[in-house]
Amino acid sequence: MTTTENSKWESQAKYRRRLAIGIPITKNVDALARVVLRAYDRGVKVFIWTGQKDTLSLEGFRSLGNVELVSPSTHDATDHSTREILAKVAREQGHPGIIFHKCITEYIDYEQTEENFKLNERYGSESISLPTAIQPYSCHCLVAIPAYNEEESIREVVHQANQYTDNVIVIDDGSDDNTVQMAEKAGANTISHDENRGYGAAIQTAFRVARRFDPKVLITLDGDGQHDAKDISKMLEVIENDKADIVIGSRYQTGNARGIPRYRIFGLWIVNFLTNLSLGFNQKAWIRDTQSGFRAYNSSVLQTLAESTDIGDGMNASTDILYHANNLGYDIQEIGTTIRYSVDNTSSQNPVSHGLILVSNILRTVEQEHPILLFGVPGLILTLFGLGFGYLTVINFIKSGRFPLGVSIISTLCLLLGILSSITSIILHAIHTQS
Repeated sequence: MTTTENSKWESQAKYRRRLAIGIPITKNVDALARVVLRAYDRGVKVFIWTGQKDTLSLEGFRSLGNVELVSPSTHDATDHSTREILAKVAREQGHPGIIFHKCITEYIDYEQTEENFKLNERYGSESISLPTAIQPYSCHCLVAIPAYNEEESIREVVHQANQYTDNVIVIDDGSDDNTVQMAEKAGANTISHDENRGYGAAIQTAFRVARRFDPKVLITLDGDGQHDAKDISKMLEVIENDKADIVIGSRYQTGNARGIPRYRIFGLWIVNFLTNLSLGFNQKAWIRDTQSGFRAYNSSVLQTLAESTDIGDGMNASTDILYHANNLGYDIQEIGTTIRYSVDNTSSQNPVSHGLILVSNILRTVEQEHPILLFGVPGLILTLFGLGFGYLTVINFIKSGRFPLGVSIISTLCLLLGILSSITSIILHAIHTQS
């Protein structure tokens, strides 16, 4: 490395003010070289903790200009952990933060790592890596599993999914149990949120990470063991034959609705009805199970979902995805699947609050997307009622000479509310059309 090249890198580093990378002691020099070279290309400084070992094999990295070897001889490690020392050195040199990369055989997903760092509000954060991203990687089918405190079930879910796919990724949404360890033992790659951000946030991470694998089909299913992984093959068949862009595993197909708790039947019916109403009430495109998390997406849909900013962080994400698909004209098809409600820990959220959030989100969407449906139709009906009661009031007064005060009040209220609702729908429709 020449002095000119070294200076060039240093000027880039000063310009970018990038996060630094911290790496603990390692014997895998080849893997370390790959990490260091990729960091060099991005103008990223790398701090390597050498420990007590002979550092002669690492000295060659110094010539790159973006590597600093940190050892006990240069920093007191008695009362401080390796990470604390690396963070201290990075802070002293003016870096905005440091990313700890413990598994150097895996490549760092810089984009996702930097995004995760911004959310943590800590100086030091874990790297996010794609284990198979040594070269641009493409797979036919990828399974993504959002999970939160699913240590009892995630291993079996991953094991079953692995029988039908090239790769399984578990998105750990800040679990405080052994979900990550159990998933990795089963052969899954894992991406972790530092805190619980919600089902929708985990799904968004799944879309963004999956896009880097460039799969022909992405499958999502829950980590609690409710979904039957055997149905993945049926989903793949639909996508591969271009029969649909999105496939939903529906619990309401013939013979699959047994065992649903009664409180869920009523709540899901309301949510499904309102969701389809907000989608335009197209009977041919009616979606019977709008809340199923067991879905398949083709590559085109995945690309748009990975870039979308309209998907919420909560449980309403399932509905938001349907709105996204409807707006872009994607074809959706349902296949029958069995949902197991006998498993433990099927939901971490109260079903009542969950339902209220979903209904609120649906109504807000209807207000924005279909104001004529939400305000115009009721306004027209109220206006007609008002005119009807007004007609009865006039006829009664002509025939009997009496003025029915009660009927006239009802007529007036219906007319006022109807006209007000109709005007509101026209204004909102105009705003929506312009936007």
